[in-house]
Amino acid sequence: MSLRLIALSALLSLASTALAQQPTPGLGPAPEQQQDPQAQRAQQLQIEIMQIDQQLQPTQQKALEAPEVKSKETEIREALIAEIQKIEPDAKKHESRLEALQAEMQAKSEDPEAQQALLNEGRQIAEKLQGAQQQALAQPKMKERLDAFETLLIAEMKKADPKAKELLAKREKLIGELEQLMGG
Repeated sequence: MSLRLIALSALLSLASTALAQQPTPGLGPAPEQQQDPQAQRAQQLQIEIMQIDQQLQPTQQKALEAPEVKSKETEIREALIAEIQKIEPDAKKHESRLEALQAEMQAKSEDPEAQQALLNEGRQIAEKLQGAQQQALAQPKMKERLDAFETLLIAEMKKADPKAKELLAKREKLIGELEQLMGG
């Protein structure tokens, strides 16, 4: 996995959640297991939010293709890579090792124990890189850049599809209701 892929993955993940300030809590138990009307309402709100997210997905993809959004995404990705490398100076070395591990795993397809050892090593490296990525994303300057990206992405979505404005407003209302219901 390359640093560029890690950074791009982080950006796409952030773009997917750019519509929300915070990800919504998990769905929790199945409806038949819930007795509490408040918990049922929370689950209903979560489902409605996910449905709106699905409706917005094509518009979001279209917005991500807009030149200004692409340019901002490239700028942020490069800044994120630089920040990851500051936090984890061996990031490029780790990246190379992950690529080598993939090849080694294919070569040792007949040896489950060797594959497991390689997989464990890969997980440890990936955890280091993910930790560095999380630290990088928590930096105030990076947060500012991501907020600006969110704003731009949402504006582009509204331009790309007139229904997006209505869906985004409905989504925000549902998130507010869910947060209030959950005590946040």
